[in-house]
Amino acid sequence: MRAVHILLGSLLVATLAPGARADDLGEVLAKGPLVRIETDAGGKYRQATCIADVAADADTVWRVLTDYDQYLFFMPRMKKLEVTREGNDALMDIKLDTPLVATRYVNRMSPDHATKVLTVRQVKGDLTGSHYLWKVVPLGPGRARIHYSGVVKNFSSLAESFEDEQQTLTIGINVVSLMAATKAVKERAELLVRQAASAGATATPTAAP
Repeated sequence: MRAVHILLGSLLVATLAPGARADDLGEVLAKGPLVRIETDAGGKYRQATCIADVAADADTVWRVLTDYDQYLFFMPRMKKLEVTREGNDALMDIKLDTPLVATRYVNRMSPDHATKVLTVRQVKGDLTGSHYLWKVVPLGPGRARIHYSGVVKNFSSLAESFEDEQQTLTIGINVVSLMAATKAVKERAELLVRQAASAGATATPTAAP
């Protein structure tokens, strides 16, 4: 875990250093997603942000994020899902396939389609107080960047009983959760792009009249 902390810290300094070139972050993300850890004034874990570049346009990534019914088929550990629409929002009743204890909760999904920002708040069940924020940034034709920030809270009383002063479990669970979800969205969006390209390549042209 110490090596992971050093690695994350060095990447954060490299990407946020004053005067850094605009493409520095892209060069780092070419090797894979980056996780940034934020702490409060007391040095305790506040939240993490996972950043990833996607070989898909921003509209495709946004479509993946807001097609809630499809989460069951690509989001990690999702065992059961029920989606209820409430105007622009949606309530997602989620049951996870987690070891030792059953995890079930309801998240409120609040999308801002104009800015491609999706706010997620836990409103019922397990993981009380957890909240997340997805942001999709267009980078150019066929490219976008995902920012996924959040904090997983009250994940397991059993696990929390083994927590240490360095918050090893809290940081580990949050980083792994954010990374897994970000990679799932990235892979789903890129799959849709490949499928669309394949369908276009195999389509039979219609003869002109």
